[in-house]
Amino acid sequence: MITSVVAVLNTCRWTRLNAIRRLSSVGSVFTHREKLVLPPTTAPVPIAWRKWLTGSTLSGNKLPSVLATPSVNHPAVYEVNDQFLADTDVTSNLSAFAREVRNILDSNLHIHGCILFRGIPIKDARRLSSFIKALGYKRASYEAGVVSRDDVTDGVMTTTDSDPPMCSIEPHNEMAYLEKFPSKIMFYCDIPAKPGYGGETGVTSNREVLQKLNPSIVEKFDKLGITYSSRKSSKLTSPESYNSWQQAFRTNERRDVETYLEENNHGYQWEEDGTLVDWRTLPAFRNHPTTGERLWFNQITIHHASYFLDHPEPEPTNQPSKMYPLHTTYGDGNEIEDEVIQHIRDVNWGSTGGFQMQKDDFLVMDNMLSMHSRIGFNCDRRLLVALTDD
Repeated sequence: MITSVVAVLNTCRWTRLNAIRRLSSVGSVFTHREKLVLPPTTAPVPIAWRKWLTGSTLSGNKLPSVLATPSVNHPAVYEVNDQFLADTDVTSNLSAFAREVRNILDSNLHIHGCILFRGIPIKDARRLSSFIKALGYKRASYEAGVVSRDDVTDGVMTTTDSDPPMCSIEPHNEMAYLEKFPSKIMFYCDIPAKPGYGGETGVTSNREVLQKLNPSIVEKFDKLGITYSSRKSSKLTSPESYNSWQQAFRTNERRDVETYLEENNHGYQWEEDGTLVDWRTLPAFRNHPTTGERLWFNQITIHHASYFLDHPEPEPTNQPSKMYPLHTTYGDGNEIEDEVIQHIRDVNWGSTGGFQMQKDDFLVMDNMLSMHSRIGFNCDRRLLVALTDD
């Protein structure tokens, strides 16, 4: 009897060790596909003249008529091999699985800009939190974020609670309106959208965008920089506002907010109704810490007041731009011309490929190299997000 038990234990130990060994080889765990193949029944997704997509209904816009399919290796796709899943109990071995994912990210993310892992049996938010923790990156805070997000579990948040589902969210780099911003943004598909009901995730290469932008526009932003301003209401006086300062800073104490703003070089003022107005001027370019590239990295358009003109929950249209929840100007304080804002939007969407994420898809983006976006939807859909500092 004792001999049988020992034999079983040795067999289990060998199985776990063998699983870890197999995880050390990309060939046995993943198949790398350079091109994400969409289902043959995928219908074109309109962009130009799409309702609730900012800039799409302006006369003379040059937005693409439909959303492009993802380009080669953007995202690069790593799909779990069926045989590996059949041979290995990865559901109880996510930490070892995470080591292989970490190796792929460290070796390839700065090359491709974004990587889609398909077929990892993460299953839910709790296991997602454990999986991300096992990756070993330093988690980043969403403190001072401009949209409302709820914490789901440790290090995992909802994507946005400020913009209604039918609203399309234009391409942007996460938190580029701050001096300190996440290095990586990770999306997990918990509930996929129904085919044909919208909800596509867009990925945009910053490298491609810079090549397409009008050089004179780029030069002006490079010279003047960008001033970002935001108005965050108090949840005590405006509980239904776009975002409150209590939500943004995860505190109810004004002094905590002021400490953050002062330490991070923000100008600010409090209005009589408890609204916080803050602003800062930042460069249009940043240097990538790994490649050394000088990258176009900002939130000129999605942070601009015009974003709210094609919004399902519109702000009053007869108010100055500075009265909207968000706004951008040139760094010298002058307004950015309408045609410049539209040109950047045209280029951003024209450089975007999109797809509907599947259950358990895990999309990792280098936040400096790739922008993300969302097509509006009218069905159940839930993505979760995590941010890292490295």
